[in-house]
Amino acid sequence: MQEEVIEPENCRSIIPKEVFDRWEDALCENVVLESQKFYCPFKDCSAMMIYDEGEVVTSSECPHCHRLFCAQCKVSWHAGIDCEKFQMSKAENGESLVIELAKTKNVAKNFAMSVDRLGMLDIIAE
Repeated sequence: MQEEVIEPENCRSIIPKEVFDRWEDALCENVVLESQKFYCPFKDCSAMMIYDEGEVVTSSECPHCHRLFCAQCKVSWHAGIDCEKFQMSKAENGESLVIELAKTKNVAKNFAMSVDRLGMLDIIAE
């Protein structure tokens, strides 16, 4: 018995465009090894990207949503703080990161912080 393969192009006319696009994306993703792919950290994007072998990338721009993120830490870009400090701060629940960021912005001892809907931290002097 011979197995037959359904080619996506043969179904384009009978499948809604959105479903067809998702099917093609899934087929493309399955070709890439898990160890070679990563995703945009922004929940409203999550576009798949592929690691460049041998290249260490930190600050990167998502080609889909055009926002900056750290490819090493897999989070929105942590400007002014290297990956090692960011990871240490993450382990400490972010307290040292907030203090470090406050110092770089010359914020007074009394300050408030907020996180916008994209996960970007903002520090406001009181």
